[in-house]
Amino acid sequence: MSNMSYCRFENTRIDLDDCKDALEIMIGDPKDTEPLSARELKEAKKLAELCLEITTMLSEYVKIEMDDLTEDDVRETIEQINNRCGELDEEDEEEDTELHEEKD
Repeated sequence: MSNMSYCRFENTRIDLDDCKDALEIMIGDPKDTEPLSARELKEAKKLAELCLEITTMLSEYVKIEMDDLTEDDVRETIEQINNRCGELDEEDEEEDTELHEEKD
């Protein structure tokens, strides 16, 4: 089931933490850990690829090499992207208002 947009990142982060914990257990104690089913293995690979894709996207956005990207860089980048979206909305509203005023 899809997450609601107002809690998408919160719910996904909680689930992703659970996946990270499962991988840490598999890495740390593989003998006492059940292997993933074929389906779960396939999805674990896709999930790891998606995490890498997201990190690469953020790295490219701020023009910082992946090897140099820090957790602080990631947090700041997401903050910048979020703020930029709000600014674009305000600019669009201002343009609409200006166009509306010109017609009147």
